[in-house]
Amino acid sequence: MKTNNETIYGIQSSPERYTLLTWTVTVLITSLLGDGIIVLASIKHNAIKLHKVIVVVIQHLAVCNLLLTTVVVFPTTVALIADRWVLGEALGHLHVLVRSTCYPAQRVLTCVMTTLKVLLLKYPLRTASWSRGTGHRICGLMWVVVICVYLPLQFGVMLFIWDNLQFDFASYACIYDYSSTRAPGWLRHYNLMYINLVIVVPCVVLLVTSLFILVKAKVAAARYRGTLRWEGVLTVLITVGVLFAAFLPFCAVFVARDLGHLNTTIYRGANFLNFLNIMANFFVYCFTVNSFRAYLKSGVVGLVRRVSLKKRRVPPQYVKGGSLAPTTTIDEQLPLSPDVETRTFHKTFV
Repeated sequence: MKTNNETIYGIQSSPERYTLLTWTVTVLITSLLGDGIIVLASIKHNAIKLHKVIVVVIQHLAVCNLLLTTVVVFPTTVALIADRWVLGEALGHLHVLVRSTCYPAQRVLTCVMTTLKVLLLKYPLRTASWSRGTGHRICGLMWVVVICVYLPLQFGVMLFIWDNLQFDFASYACIYDYSSTRAPGWLRHYNLMYINLVIVVPCVVLLVTSLFILVKAKVAAARYRGTLRWEGVLTVLITVGVLFAAFLPFCAVFVARDLGHLNTTIYRGANFLNFLNIMANFFVYCFTVNSFRAYLKSGVVGLVRRVSLKKRRVPPQYVKGGSLAPTTTIDEQLPLSPDVETRTFHKTFV
């Protein structure tokens, strides 16, 4: 695979490499565990007690983050260790495809979350009948929109610059060389339009809908005299805040780099900071959603009990499904005579 100038853009200092490697490994582990728990808890155990359509958006965001973790974060971690791309061109093309679709989908789904929250606050009676199917249809439509907007760019890449895939040492990611003489003018212009579209439109929508959420939440709180549940409002607003914290620095350095006034280390750091939004949702829900926090607490308590029971070597007949089941145990005492044995029965519940 081709590379750009390694001597200019490559990582030259060990502290920078170890810092970025620690960050990517943290994101990798946290996202795989956290987003996996979110999907399992929300689908199987109904552990996120928010409106059904908001929970569906959370599920789609978790799946999107898992795709980014496995196809973007993991290869970037490997590239940091090897200091080059070692996973082959096929995965390199998939790497670009997932980055170009899942990052915009992540922002669009967050826009869907804020917009739905505005509607839930403004029209509580009309939206009361919304089901999970409604949420899946809306999120599915957003996935289709993102893919359809990206498809012309992908077709142009396949026709003209498919073999111009290269590894970018500035971001430690695979990119296509749109500056190649083989790339037609419309393809370069569409690439710039697509980048601006997936940056500007979500930011504007998120800002406007977040302000509406604050206003409508205050009105609803006054209407219901403080009985409004703020879990959903806080979840949405903090999710938006984390997205801006991870995304706006990248936007700023992207523009500054095109103007030629940016250090490569700063540009690389902003690219890696964009991983924050991949891993942060798990911690957001732990902080804002009481039911999800209780679910995690019960899971940890159950795990500790299973470990303690294993250390005590409790017979397997007393354990069902990994925890103690209501069953009968026997406390044996010393026999009163060779033919008589006293046993005390009691119920043990966990």
